[in-house]
Amino acid sequence: MAKITNAPSATLTLDLERRKSFAFRLNVRNTDGTPVNLTGSRVRFVLKPASFDDDHYDVTNIVVNQDGSIPPNEGAKGYCVFGFQAAELDQPPGEYYGSIVMWTSTGYSVTLLKLVVNILENTESDSMHISYVASAPPSEIEVLLRGNQVVNVYTQNLGVEAIQRGPCIRTTEAAIDPHLNATTQLAISQVVQQAYPTGGLVELRPGDLVFQAGLVGAVVAGRIFSVGDTNFQMTTVLGTEAEVL
Repeated sequence: MAKITNAPSATLTLDLERRKSFAFRLNVRNTDGTPVNLTGSRVRFVLKPASFDDDHYDVTNIVVNQDGSIPPNEGAKGYCVFGFQAAELDQPPGEYYGSIVMWTSTGYSVTLLKLVVNILENTESDSMHISYVASAPPSEIEVLLRGNQVVNVYTQNLGVEAIQRGPCIRTTEAAIDPHLNATTQLAISQVVQQAYPTGGLVELRPGDLVFQAGLVGAVVAGRIFSVGDTNFQMTTVLGTEAEVL
């Protein structure tokens, strides 16, 4: 029997430890493997205790960091990063229901993923007082679209090196603006290259820390907030007006 639907063909189950961080990269692809341009779009993660309610504005969404981060000038690459802090997953153990929805620049909404999230019991609680930057998430989820319909969902664990990698520390001979919160733009070629222990170069990503090399009597460092094809931009977090990161 033929059927037309705008719903994903499968539901993804996530088993997440209570009071523990969770980060992942969501890749949105066409069926031919090319990235879906997310420029101007918004990708949201909604998680609730029930699969249906009458909450018209999602004010009961458990997830605080509900919007996937699409780095500036990276929308055409078809990915965004979600990073949940441990405190966001401070929920009673049990089954929760979620979805990831994309709003296009024209206001069209597409449900990319339907989720069942199992919050698992955990004896350790102090993690919920720590925050992190989700620059190198250890997992990926990939969705394939046929037009505006989701047809397949794939998940992948990126391995230990992805967790160990980020946020990464780099050095550069180029000058970084030493004033706290100042913006500096540098060419990617000016950063010292690094390699994974298993081989291959480490990709430059938002969240990485870059130190200015060769300084005497002072240290200047910036944290990357956007990466383009040839240049990247950073905000000074350690310089003449700051002492701690």
